[in-house]
Amino acid sequence: MSNLREKTLLVVDDEAMLREILVEVLADAGAQVDEAESATVALAKVRAKHYDAVISDIRMPGVNGVELMTRINQEITPRPKLFLCSGFNDVSAEVDSDLGIVRIFSKPFSVEEIVEALRDALTN
Repeated sequence: MSNLREKTLLVVDDEAMLREILVEVLADAGAQVDEAESATVALAKVRAKHYDAVISDIRMPGVNGVELMTRINQEITPRPKLFLCSGFNDVSAEVDSDLGIVRIFSKPFSVEEIVEALRDALTN
């Protein structure tokens, strides 16, 4: 499962257990994975380091995932591929299109589904 070899990913979620699971699965797929417990921490990380993709929860305390993606779009070049996860229908197709979100995963989701979507987006 080395589909993501040499890719750098950032997982952003305020739920520690979900974040840890994603980090472990993505690292097992060959990626270098960093994590952030909030959008504020994530934004500092993307300002300091290039990531091929950012996978973020939408609903988080303080700055939410949509605002994080908006700021990444405004501030970061080259822009990483952007993915969102949510247990709710938080993002309209218009916002999704405006932000350049590659895919939105509905919770509960399959970690294999995320690995496959990342592999497709980062190797094409």
